[in-house]
Amino acid sequence: MNNKLTYIEDSIFYIMIGYIFTIIFEIKEITDTLLICMIVLSGLSIYYKKISLNDIPIWIRWVIGSIVVSSIILIFFSPEKGESFKEVKIIIKQLIPFLVIFYFIKDERRIKILFLTFLITIFLEIGYALFNNLDKMYNALYNNIPFRLEGYRLDGYRANFMEFSMKVQLFLVCIYIMFLSLKNNKWKYVLSGTLSLGLIALFFNNTRMAWLIIGFMFIVLTCCKIQNMKKLIILFGLIMVLFSGLIYSQQWVQERIENTIHMRDGSSQLHYMFVQDSLVMIKEKPIVGWGIGQFVKEYNESFRSEKTNYLIKKYNDPTPVPHPHNNIIMIGVERGFIGIFIYIFSFGCFLWYSIKDWIKYKSISGLMFFSVTLCVVVLHGFSEYSIGFRGIMQFYYCLLGLYLVYRKYEIEDRNI
Repeated sequence: MNNKLTYIEDSIFYIMIGYIFTIIFEIKEITDTLLICMIVLSGLSIYYKKISLNDIPIWIRWVIGSIVVSSIILIFFSPEKGESFKEVKIIIKQLIPFLVIFYFIKDERRIKILFLTFLITIFLEIGYALFNNLDKMYNALYNNIPFRLEGYRLDGYRANFMEFSMKVQLFLVCIYIMFLSLKNNKWKYVLSGTLSLGLIALFFNNTRMAWLIIGFMFIVLTCCKIQNMKKLIILFGLIMVLFSGLIYSQQWVQERIENTIHMRDGSSQLHYMFVQDSLVMIKEKPIVGWGIGQFVKEYNESFRSEKTNYLIKKYNDPTPVPHPHNNIIMIGVERGFIGIFIYIFSFGCFLWYSIKDWIKYKSISGLMFFSVTLCVVVLHGFSEYSIGFRGIMQFYYCLLGLYLVYRKYEIEDRNI
């Protein structure tokens, strides 16, 4: 029996490596097949050994339970129950790998391998994006031709520019925490080069919010990890000189920043109007919303204002508006105040418990998960519907599983 169980759990681990690779590179045709394999093997593993929901921390049970139960209940309030059911099924599929990691991948070495698989896979996508667009980057730097003028922004293998920017942000905060934590100078040189490539990719991705978030996160993380005031001042001075020189030397970057501040560009004006129109939708159905997965239909058919339509024509953007570019507003439209409460409760718990692990145990995994949540879900969620990107959320819940398993080893080491 033990041999069979070992074989099953070994298989789950290797399939999880493949699953991580496919979600980063957006190979959706294979992702679902691997997920089904993990579910079947997990079922077989449960046959040979007992597992209990009590193994999961009670706050996680409340968070996951509230997300799933509220989503199922809200299906019955949707005018298109079939469409809402499909969206809820996607949410549940995103949560399954978390449970698989938590229950069936307990070995410390394997947790580290899975985490490194995430980082290496994103690094490969960054390398692909940079190598594939060397000519455009050259034009931007030396001929002052901005990407957006050409209708172009650095994206990934299959991910669009926005999803790619979030992957790079996840990558950068994790690598930066490792850089600050390691004492081995040889590895610090490797991480410095890796950070540089990630920052170059983010720069040419041309997502303003991502620039602001990474700058803010680097400052917060540096303050968390470096206690020496002299070192902090020197590091911040170098960062300010670097960014000032970059902005001063590139006219298209200056224009991008000025347009954002004064809301002169099309995207800023349109995003503002999407939010205004969406608030009208929330006022009409404030408690349970218009139905999960119903924003595109309801907004584009009934709630686009005259000013929004004018701006869409002016900036030649004929595609249906997919979301209001804000997590809370999107949830409010589709799920009402019930959904907003669940969102704040769930991700508030993730932030609180992970930063508490860092403060109490100096848990690196806690600091990483806190940073990823703050970076991609909370901060980027003010200008984008970040939790609507399926690949990002699959990645996020896998990280949740890795964090919860690895923190046990960190706490044990600290107690010893």
